[in-house]
Amino acid sequence: MPANVISPGVYSKITDLSSYVASVPSTIGLICVISEKGPDNKVTLVTDQKDLITRFGTPNYDRYGQGMYNAD
Repeated sequence: MPANVISPGVYSKITDLSSYVASVPSTIGLICVISEKGPDNKVTLVTDQKDLITRFGTPNYDRYGQGMYNAD
């Protein structure tokens, strides 16, 4: 059985859109995170990794989940 078959008749496909998002100047990505610090219930523009860690702290998968790792 191929690796992308979840169960009979169900197939999975992963489409990497990271190059598409980076190449279209009008595209904006949004990632919601739970973090140890930072503004609460506000949309915040983060432009690079250093800014992310300065505003929201270092990613902690065990306590806050995967959102910060995706943003990082």
